[in-house]
Amino acid sequence: MAIFIQMKKVYEDNEAVIYEYGIDESVTGKIGYEKSSKQILDIEPLIINGEKKDFLFHKSAQKLVVTAHEKNNTFPDKLIIAS
Repeated sequence: MAIFIQMKKVYEDNEAVIYEYGIDESVTGKIGYEKSSKQILDIEPLIINGEKKDFLFHKSAQKLVVTAHEKNNTFPDKLIIAS
């Protein structure tokens, strides 16, 4: 199964970062990352055809954790997940 998730940063300060995420820009959810506690936040669930897409949330969460670790809490404006 192939996946493609786009993530666009919509907010960042010293404490947190928030991204919109989804398979395209027409339907998105919001995911957050608290920098000090390293906690992932499901701010606005991604719902497609009436169904919450937990798999896409978990893939996005993994990307944020890896990015935080690799880039020392520096987050780019856009992230892509493709496999």
